[in-house]
Amino acid sequence: MYEGSKKREAMKKRNKMTELFKIERIAQGHEMWIEHKYKHGHTGEKVDCKLCFGNAMKIDGILDIEKVRAFVFDPQNKKSAMSVDKKEDYLIASFIVKTLGYHTVVAEYDIGVLDLPHPGFEGPRYYCQYAKTTTPVGHESKEYNLIAGHELEIVPLNLRQYRVGDKVVLRVLYNQEPLPDAIVNAIVRGGDTIERKTDVGGKATIELEKEGDWMFLVRHRDSQKIVKGEYNEKVITSTLTLMNMEMEK
Repeated sequence: MYEGSKKREAMKKRNKMTELFKIERIAQGHEMWIEHKYKHGHTGEKVDCKLCFGNAMKIDGILDIEKVRAFVFDPQNKKSAMSVDKKEDYLIASFIVKTLGYHTVVAEYDIGVLDLPHPGFEGPRYYCQYAKTTTPVGHESKEYNLIAGHELEIVPLNLRQYRVGDKVVLRVLYNQEPLPDAIVNAIVRGGDTIERKTDVGGKATIELEKEGDWMFLVRHRDSQKIVKGEYNEKVITSTLTLMNMEMEK
């Protein structure tokens, strides 16, 4: 009886978390992002990455696993598919480290056409989201610039192992071209949001003022991408996370 009761309670908890995914939150400004716990990995070990859904790095729902794909790029930019599994309130994607250097994990969330009653988003629109993070393997990772090829993408220029007080230069690309006048929101977990606008070259510079986990977010609406009778515009969100930011030693 005790074991059966425990299983029923676990099932109720899982069902409750599943119900937390409410599609209207997409239009309300909720996003996907990727987290990991590694300051630097080691060859041969398994790296687990959490695929999260919520707002400002606070999980309050779960992604639809049927609409999510994940990939990892190794230091030579070789792309490999990652399996995605469901946990209690997030998804998880894993890979085995084979070489030293930066590895980039990306996720794609093809939500599709939604017709939501949220103000400013009435009528059918096509929604998709992209997320990216990096995991350094070894202690001396070289500077690294990776363009994953997403429709909307945040690229850290001259990526390295940043410390608190460093400035990170980001380039926002849309259809592989620099996107000027895009709003970049920089969020440190538990802290305030910093807002910057990209210049004519699609670049924005943000100082990493606090230690912890950082997320950079861009949203873009393209009314030129319309399919008559299906949707009125495309709404794209992209995030980049830099995890485990530390003070200078």
